[in-house]
Amino acid sequence: MGLVVTPDIDVSTAEAYQAMTVPNLTNREVERILLNCRFEAKRPDFLTRKLINDFEKTVFARFPDIGEARQTLADLGASPAMMCGSGASVFGFFDKEETRQTAIKALGEHANWRSFAVATISRREYREALRQVF
Repeated sequence: MGLVVTPDIDVSTAEAYQAMTVPNLTNREVERILLNCRFEAKRPDFLTRKLINDFEKTVFARFPDIGEARQTLADLGASPAMMCGSGASVFGFFDKEETRQTAIKALGEHANWRSFAVATISRREYREALRQVF
């Protein structure tokens, strides 16, 4: 059970990339990283241990409200809570529907944030949904 929060902020992907410095980018030992991901993805705590978004540091510095949205999700029980892509949306997963509903109500107090309840789907479900559209 997930929740996406989008502050009323426009983040330019081009500017987010320009703000990145070479040490912040994953560019070494690609095969080792991929093998590690394949192994680690089998662990039940994978989502809470290994997910990182290299854009968060630079985007949060420029747009603190996005960092606040992520921290608010975490404070409300989301694990993990992180930024989507280069922003401005953030997402979090909840273990219990009642916790997610409490978070939705709490997030409704932020006038400049929109919240969307979401769920993950399997590849099969995704393909079926595409067939219905096309």
